[in-house]
Amino acid sequence: MLRLEVRKAATLLGLVGIAVASSAYASFTCLDTISSNTANYQIGGQISKALQLGFDAGPYSGDFTGVRPYNPTSYPAEPPYYPALTNAYGTSGVLPFAQLFDATDQPFSGNYASWLAQPFVAPSNGTVTSVSFIAQWKPTATYNQGTGRTAYAAVIPAPAGGQITSAVWGAAAPYGTVDLTNATLGSQVTANGLSAPILSGQTYWVVIAPSSTYGLQGTYTGLDYADVNWAWRSNLTITGTTTDALYNNENGVGSWVDVPNAALGVTVTASSAPTTGGITGKIGLQFYPNNLYTSIPVTFTLVSTGTTVLTTNLDSAGNFTLTGIQPGTYRVGAKAFHWLRAIHSGVTVVAGSNTNWGTATLLNGDINNDNFVEDQDYSLLGAAWYSQVGDGNYNINADLNGDGFVEDQDYSILGTNWYVEGDEFN
Repeated sequence: MLRLEVRKAATLLGLVGIAVASSAYASFTCLDTISSNTANYQIGGQISKALQLGFDAGPYSGDFTGVRPYNPTSYPAEPPYYPALTNAYGTSGVLPFAQLFDATDQPFSGNYASWLAQPFVAPSNGTVTSVSFIAQWKPTATYNQGTGRTAYAAVIPAPAGGQITSAVWGAAAPYGTVDLTNATLGSQVTANGLSAPILSGQTYWVVIAPSSTYGLQGTYTGLDYADVNWAWRSNLTITGTTTDALYNNENGVGSWVDVPNAALGVTVTASSAPTTGGITGKIGLQFYPNNLYTSIPVTFTLVSTGTTVLTTNLDSAGNFTLTGIQPGTYRVGAKAFHWLRAIHSGVTVVAGSNTNWGTATLLNGDINNDNFVEDQDYSLLGAAWYSQVGDGNYNINADLNGDGFVEDQDYSILGTNWYVEGDEFN
């Protein structure tokens, strides 16, 4: 005879509340002037031009403002702004070269480099992780170049007064790096390794530099000579709010000059701070084979100021993961059909982390799913007695051990937990 004894279901739980990092970070684009516009950036293409990044001893360059004074006597074919050989359909020169000229068109001595910047407004809070841009490394026998092929990228808050300081540049580390050795005409390259926080609605500069050292002159170990391409903003479909590209011919020091109505070919990617967390754990289904665990949906009820219900399947070892949970402290109950509910309290969910719920074994025999093993379950077992899969009276929920038959072993399981009640939230 079955024992008419009411017992509470034992919930065999391990330690809980340990939060571990999860992959809840979402990637988003802060700025994109490249997507679907790549053809516009091919050197010699429709509307592309290029800004030089690196050191150069060529004849065309700028004064300390970055714009070389127009000298019709020395260079009568040169227009006031663009170097010779550059036109609206492409370029065989670059704008600007890095060597500096004074107002009399005489070059200054020493090493100078062009730094480039593209302003943008952050669309959301997050952290910039990578910057892609259109570039070409340009070997040439004309100039005495070294072996530097590395370009650097950083994202900084738009500097006060429009000038970068050594403190601002130092705070931008870590810088993204990219090797331009194999960058050919119109190559899209990516500088990874950035970790720059941004705030929604604030203006930032993407700075692309030939060196990680602000104001570097003299001995040079960075990028020797490369072009970074740009196109007129009026011809682009730009994702993100941006203004004119900027350049500086003094290794980042001093004034920056607009490239009128032009944007660098650049894509800025960031990750957003997670707003939800998760719960992981392990559940055992009493008297049920592990190879059938994956077919059993488990319903989790999370109770805090409100109630959230999530359903997931276990893996063959009984592991589960719940995601997209708002931060807070919960009572978490787990229940599957013909198993009793097990509840654990004090489960704290943290944004960006998975909290380990521990382990629980759900007790078997609740055929009618009312969280209590009693007479109604006995009646349902009797109605399906000695049936098998395919029979008209077969009841999968009365097949407590999952072997395809309702018989003595299922009766024994029912007796084991007779008059046991699962955990309740009230």
